[in-house]
Amino acid sequence: MKGRILEKDRYIFLKRPAMEVYHKSEIESRERQISLMKREFIQHKLSLMKLSQEVPDERTRNLLLNIALIISTEETLVSSFLSTRRLPFKRISKIVEEPVFFLQKHEKYLTAYVLLFCSGKYPLVTRYLQFAERGQGDSFQKDKRIFTGIALKKHKDKTMIMTSQGEFLAITGSDSGIGEITTGRIANTRNHLRIPLVILTVLLAFFLLISYNMSKTIATTVRISARGLVQLQFNELGTMISSRAENSRGTTMLEGAIFDRKDIDTAIGEMIEQAYIREYIREGDEITILISGKALPSDFFTSGRTHDRIVSYQLKYKINNLGNLMSIELKPTK
Repeated sequence: MKGRILEKDRYIFLKRPAMEVYHKSEIESRERQISLMKREFIQHKLSLMKLSQEVPDERTRNLLLNIALIISTEETLVSSFLSTRRLPFKRISKIVEEPVFFLQKHEKYLTAYVLLFCSGKYPLVTRYLQFAERGQGDSFQKDKRIFTGIALKKHKDKTMIMTSQGEFLAITGSDSGIGEITTGRIANTRNHLRIPLVILTVLLAFFLLISYNMSKTIATTVRISARGLVQLQFNELGTMISSRAENSRGTTMLEGAIFDRKDIDTAIGEMIEQAYIREYIREGDEITILISGKALPSDFFTSGRTHDRIVSYQLKYKINNLGNLMSIELKPTK
């Protein structure tokens, strides 16, 4: 097997197009072979659309062609491949002296080539592939805008083809039937989404960066004095990011607190409730709430948990919102 290393550079795909004579019966036979081939592709998890999106360059296709030809003539490799439906990369790597990661990177195309050559079931398809021994010369100039190949599948406005150079492509502008030779321009199977996706990715990254900075930056600090003294800090999004007790009673209040949500209103309301549960305050007692940093809207406590606790416990209160006193409507309990 070691002597087969030299064969990996033996053949190259030719640029000149394949010459095909139109015979209706032959096209019908090729269509049947294509149907069987596509079924076998599916069994090996090969998608024509995926193949068209990952076309190797010319040099790589030439190498994959030679490796596939070597594999197709090694009975043990073919047997392993057909039984497991996976290429034995390590064994192939030793024979052709190509890294396993290279073989795995181009697994789809290599698998497709091996399936075409190893069984001899698709002669009318493989005959279209134009390759010859290296050094025979090939001066044909190919128009890179127009592609010709065997029509393999119709997908909406696209036709999936196999070119004579071993490329699986998606083209537009073709009205040919399966098995016929057709010509068209390359279809945008992926690139038409590239610019919008790049823009979306950049915007998303920017949004995540802004959100991250906002989540870590202290915007509002609230000090609650209800005999227990507690300091709560909130970010730009109004979410609590830290809490600290400033006396022993404040420590007890924080230890008993359950913040089912960490917005400002819920957190302050929970602290008032803990002060009441610990009997640090009773009905009619006074609490002080001092807000610094980013001011709260003047109607922030007209409803919600803080409002409910103050009203329910009939508390006297002082809420200093950056120098502005905030009021809460107190309704007598029944």
